[in-house]
Amino acid sequence: MLSQVRKFVLSTTLIATVIFSISGQIPGSVAQPVTALPPLKQIKSGVMARDVQCTQGLILVLKSENDLPACIRETSLAKLISRGWAKQAPVSMQTGGKIVTLEQNNQAISLKKGESFLLKLGETHNWSVDITNQTIVSRVMNVMVVKGAQGLYQAHNTGDTTLTAVGDPLCYREIPRCLAPSIVFRLDINVTQ
Repeated sequence: MLSQVRKFVLSTTLIATVIFSISGQIPGSVAQPVTALPPLKQIKSGVMARDVQCTQGLILVLKSENDLPACIRETSLAKLISRGWAKQAPVSMQTGGKIVTLEQNNQAISLKKGESFLLKLGETHNWSVDITNQTIVSRVMNVMVVKGAQGLYQAHNTGDTTLTAVGDPLCYREIPRCLAPSIVFRLDINVTQ
């Protein structure tokens, strides 16, 4: 009976997550962003420590005493580190080690099936990202990323695809509109076994 209740709760949570994820993409929707479970609950539900996600506005750290993940406010980071209570989680723990930046424009990367990368093009532009074949690589939904990042992307199947991002200057939305040019970013992605 307890097993059935757990399955029901987990399936209800999954359905709610999907509904809020979809409605969050619909303009004019009133859905609020989905918040992540606390790190300990994520681990107890089977999530690997390296895959723990924090709610928007919080960052991932490791507790000094036992290396367990915790989510804290960024403003608390320096104080907790200086007191020896926490250490900053390595970026590789959060992204699988790969971070794609503007420096990789017009280049190619290789991933293995299941690997992920963080797309971090900065916050000086409003970015819209497109992937030619999302069955090969797609954005991981409901993952809060660091400031200046456009998302966490994961490789699902073998093959080749292209990620294209267009960055409009922030002043494009102002009145009068600025004349600064947009940036076009292109990344060829090859996924192998």
